Amino acid sequence: MTDTLLIAALVLLALIAILQILVLRRKTALDLSPIDKSYERTERAVREEIAKNREEASNVARQSREELANTLKGMGDTLNKQLVTLTQTNDQKLGTVRETIEQRLQHIQEDGGKKLDQIRQESAAAAQKAREEVTLSLTSFSDSLAKTLNEMGGKLLAVIGPRPLQPATAFPPHILTKYAPPPPW
Repeated sequence: MTDTLLIAALVLLALIAILQILVLRRKTALDLSPIDKSYERTERAVREEIAKNREEASNVARQSREELANTLKGMGDTLNKQLVTLTQTNDQKLGTVRETIEQRLQHIQEDGGKKLDQIRQESAAAAQKAREEVTLSLTSFSDSLAKTLNEMGGKLLAVIGPRPLQPATAFPPHILTKYAPPPPW
């Protein structure tokens, strides 16, 4: 049975070879004009589609740029408004701080002036009191000294008796130099 199959396969192979040879000898002219027309239509359709795609892409890109520009402008306007509001708020706060500082400085100046006046008054009163005490002490010392000198003079007179005063040249030189006033320098 394999022999019959092998023979049948060889016959079919020979038949195919003969048909191939006949087809190659015959050289029929193929009409490619419908394919050319189809190719031209397809090429035209592709070109039109590419042109439409370019135009659509251009429109989409323009719209995207416009949307982006509008969005950026909106953000810029918003930031500008926020910046203006922030600046105004800061100015108000700085004004409030400035007023508070000025009030505190004025209060400190007034308190310092009052305290300084009080210190001046206390100092003047203390100085007046010290002057009065010094005056009183000097007056007391002067009175005490005068009294002591009078007593000593009285005792001296009682011891030596009354004598007439002699000129200063009558005093011995060692007494004059001993009690001489100090030089002015």
